Amino acid sequence: MADGGTWSNQWIFDRQSPDQTRRQMADPLPLITGASELDVFQRVVGNIPPGELRMEWLFDMLMRIGRSDTGEWTFLPGFDRMMGSSEATFAGVTRPTTLPPLQWSQHAMIPRMVFRRLHVPMMILDPQEERDHLPVTDQNERLAKDHPDLVIHRVYPQSGHNILQSRPDWFVRDAIELLDQVRKRRR
Repeated sequence: MADGGTWSNQWIFDRQSPDQTRRQMADPLPLITGASELDVFQRVVGNIPPGELRMEWLFDMLMRIGRSDTGEWTFLPGFDRMMGSSEATFAGVTRPTTLPPLQWSQHAMIPRMVFRRLHVPMMILDPQEERDHLPVTDQNERLAKDHPDLVIHRVYPQSGHNILQSRPDWFVRDAIELLDQVRKRRR
């Protein structure tokens, strides 16, 4: 499970005050639009020092640019439909069925119920960033404690929420470990 499926947004929000939740959601992704694909691309990567730019990251950012419903070039077209606005997400803390499907599923997820009958090895890959907007390590740790013989919990420090791309070597290393666990259980 790579950064998903093992935690619930609702668990985070239930442990925060309304002010903490509002502050956490007050930093939405800015809408980046432009007259051309190049214009949007320059706005996305323009302030990053050249020494910090990685080619695969640049291509990833370029692939996320497209036309919006209005025909305007934009970064992450349709993101608001998938994720909802920060205001809608805040309202969804107490009314999750009002959220777009992806967000609703993240709120409705109850990992301890979903995995209560886990009977095969599973690995949780848990990215952590300095300013992590989804601090879920405690939920992942609890799931690993619920199934100590089946769940392997790996924390990926200083990793973004696309760990398969940001840490491919770690992923391969950990996938091999999980495969070894699966093979041992078959014997």
